[in-house]
Amino acid sequence: MTANVGGGRQRPDGGPQQAPAVAFRLATRITTEQGAWAPSAAREAGAQLAGGLCVALLAAAPFVLLDGSAALWTSLLLLAALPAVAGLLVARLGGRTWLFAVTTGVVTLVVALAVVVLKNFLGH
Repeated sequence: MTANVGGGRQRPDGGPQQAPAVAFRLATRITTEQGAWAPSAAREAGAQLAGGLCVALLAAAPFVLLDGSAALWTSLLLLAALPAVAGLLVARLGGRTWLFAVTTGVVTLVVALAVVVLKNFLGH
């Protein structure tokens, strides 16, 4: 599906069609105006690759170890837990108390689980 952007131009309204645009925007942000790599670009690229690998492993591992719907639900739970753990770590690294960090992680987990379950039931 596309949406009219004005002047007759069409833009994708979501999904894989936007991947090239997102990749282009990310690539332009890691370079300077002269086109050279910014000093932090290698660290950012490494972090993005490590994050992508972590997500891929979390999503695939349950299907190696379990069968059927157990693998699916375990994978969904692990993927939902990832932003919750990240929220907890960010709060702690930011100097927040354990109570605040755990609350942040739990709230993030509830929201992430709701999104995963809704996307699963809606077939997205």
